Amino acid sequence: MWKCYPLRCPATTGVFGCFKRLQDGYSAWCAAVSNQETASAKTSSRGSGAENTENLQLPIHTNPNACPRSVLAVPAGDIKDALRRQKRYDVVADVVMLDLTRGVFGGSDRSGGASEARDRLLRFLRESVRGDYMEGCSDDGEWKTQSGEGTVGQIFNGGRARWLVRVNSPEFDAGRGFLDMELVGVLGDLIEGVVLPSVTANTYELVQEFIHPSHKLWAAFNTPLSVLQASAVCAQGHYRYAIVDREELAYEMQYPSVNSEKRSGSLNFSEDVEATQLKHVRSLPALHSACQVMTAAKAHGMYLFDGGFSDVSDSIGFRHDMQRCRAFGFDGRVVLRPSQIAACHEAFVPTSEEVEWAKAVQRTHCMDQYNVNGDNATSVGGDATCRRQRAALILERHAAVQWYNRNPQDDGMDMQRKGAGGNVPQGSVV
Repeated sequence: MWKCYPLRCPATTGVFGCFKRLQDGYSAWCAAVSNQETASAKTSSRGSGAENTENLQLPIHTNPNACPRSVLAVPAGDIKDALRRQKRYDVVADVVMLDLTRGVFGGSDRSGGASEARDRLLRFLRESVRGDYMEGCSDDGEWKTQSGEGTVGQIFNGGRARWLVRVNSPEFDAGRGFLDMELVGVLGDLIEGVVLPSVTANTYELVQEFIHPSHKLWAAFNTPLSVLQASAVCAQGHYRYAIVDREELAYEMQYPSVNSEKRSGSLNFSEDVEATQLKHVRSLPALHSACQVMTAAKAHGMYLFDGGFSDVSDSIGFRHDMQRCRAFGFDGRVVLRPSQIAACHEAFVPTSEEVEWAKAVQRTHCMDQYNVNGDNATSVGGDATCRRQRAALILERHAAVQWYNRNPQDDGMDMQRKGAGGNVPQGSVV
């Protein structure tokens, strides 16, 4: 009778099946613990910190868990043209932000209507996920799918692109904002996240019903009220990224333009110097606002991004501004043209000192895991959680640079080096 029991009770059902599943789960848990201990032992034996190079499975522009370096802002009505320009420059932005507002800086709606822009965006994303060929768009707005060059897969080198959608503010432009959020709900996991402009402490409550569980929320602090409520917004814990756009803040705060500060037709050098000084003074309130947002974002573990550089023809000025952006502590930047992507990526290459510091933080964290009292751990300064987050970002980008060096066609790094005179930034690790 006992010998017949296994035949009458299948292995996947009944009491026998429960015990079998418990045994399999326990075996899997033991194997996972053993693998973790082995990896930790290897890390301790090397004594130099674990490298992220071996664990990097995806490049940044196809890895939804990686903090991007560049966010390419694209008007929703000009998606196909922007992707063609990106392919022409042989460089790929880490994330593409499809803008449903009337323009990045409040310009006219280039799509010919907000409703048409939503329809085009929805059709485009559905087609791109299916991997169809995007060769052009007919006069009636329908995407044409045919074989040939210019596919989304080719533009992003075979990986799934990272898409964001910037919506109108549901709080200050309810008519368009909630229609945009309905589109976000329809898109679901076709996009990685949503950019919410003019964010306040009430914004999340208005949009939470439209947010997909996989969406990452970006808070755009582009109004004085947003800056004043930055601490409350970041403390909510709903947002992963923060964008502070100094030029948009200057526009919202009604600062006089640089051109109006110069006397018309002046050829006097002293007047040019005076205009430069006035421009610097004008930037101080926006800089103070950026400091407020940065403090709130960093205190709650968020990544901070700088806004766009509007003078797209001034490549030298953009490089200088990228140096200020990096020195100020931004983790990435919004770019308005594909021609700015390479310089943006170049600015965020970790230096050798940063990599060594990140490895030291990682070693300290590994030591603390095996030291209950923490007396023998080496201090590297600062809050432990913030240090680990910063160290992980540095090592991730260091590993990404090495990955892109092995696959230069996936990031336009060859063009980037040519643009920098054949050299990467001084002190950078490649």
